[in-house]
Amino acid sequence: MTRFLRLWDQLPFLARLLGTAAIALGIAGLTMVLVSARDEARSSYADLAEELESELETLPAAIAEVVVIGDYATLQQTLDRYVKRPRIFRVTFTDLTGVTLASQDRERAHAAPRWFSTLLHFENLGGDTQVMVGGRRYGTLALEVTAQDFAYRAWVRVGTHMVILLMAVILNFLGIWLVLRTGLAPLRHLEAGAARLADGRLDIRLPEEGSPELRRLYTFSQRLNAQLSEGNESEALVSLDFIQQEALRLRGLLHDIELYLAAGEALGKLQAQNTEEVAHSVRMALMPEITRTQGHIEIEPLPPIILDRRRLEELFHIAFENGLRYARPQTPPRIVVSATHDESGVELRVADNGTGIAEEFRDRVFRVFERLDTSQDGRSTGIGLSIIRRIAESTGGGAWIEESDMGGITLAIKLGQETVV
Repeated sequence: MTRFLRLWDQLPFLARLLGTAAIALGIAGLTMVLVSARDEARSSYADLAEELESELETLPAAIAEVVVIGDYATLQQTLDRYVKRPRIFRVTFTDLTGVTLASQDRERAHAAPRWFSTLLHFENLGGDTQVMVGGRRYGTLALEVTAQDFAYRAWVRVGTHMVILLMAVILNFLGIWLVLRTGLAPLRHLEAGAARLADGRLDIRLPEEGSPELRRLYTFSQRLNAQLSEGNESEALVSLDFIQQEALRLRGLLHDIELYLAAGEALGKLQAQNTEEVAHSVRMALMPEITRTQGHIEIEPLPPIILDRRRLEELFHIAFENGLRYARPQTPPRIVVSATHDESGVELRVADNGTGIAEEFRDRVFRVFERLDTSQDGRSTGIGLSIIRRIAESTGGGAWIEESDMGGITLAIKLGQETVV
């Protein structure tokens, strides 16, 4: 450990800073991913228990007839067919004489590693019930349901989150490096000069024009003083402004990554929301940008939706912000929000008069970190539409882009059946 600390202290300051930031972000992200997977394991255990109880209620009635007549060949065939159902792993029938018939499904082709299932307690559940017909007991039916499907789904989700986390760490690494490389370049000159002084490499045999080291330090101090002097359009102020803008952009990027990772789950209480009120509140929050662009957001009557408020607000905020940001030059942005609903779900439609998106790119823009227009001011992180699709898909719906009658695009957000009031 001491050797490691010694090697760590020998690394350049920038390398230590980047390494510390990357490690901290990696540990925090990994913890968040594992906690999310553990919560999913708890939820899947409850679902599995409910499914087991339901199967134990219905299966005895399905086999009652063949049990009564003692047709065990047909009963075996029935059990063999039954274990092919999703999540049914093993079923066993034992009659009063001790004769046992059993059938077991094969292991799933797609399964999570055993250590992963063990770590997060994705365990099979079993139970038994008596087969009763006309008040008479004919035997015992034992049933075991498997958690393999839940474990595999969680394993895939963890893998996806880890890829996103790795991308976040890389972006964090590059962002800090870029900011420090650009903004702290003057300090490196001072550090180099101080190192020369500390090593005794200052040339004291001054020529007529003076020591090179002192001349460089003096020249640099004059330049830094000039850069920081008030009222000048200096490189120092530009550098400081660049650092500030990059910090804000990185903060927005980390916020969007965090939201994307959490978008698949409720971020609050699931309840019927006053969709129109939520849309109006988001419009009010964006009023400074609407005023600046001379834009207009029209909100038509919207049905109530069963969803947590925060994710519903994010849907509207991202959709409105995109409509305002990608407006046509010299044309005030106009956005119209409408909705339709039926038994299959609720479809929110956000139409604008912006620059539009070519048909071949309409699916591509839903990818994480995808930006077609890089000429914007850098506020876009390229994750917004990915968040919208992820929220929609978590309800059993989806998101896509269509033509708009106003010349721009229509962002269609289909929320699944569970969101219908």
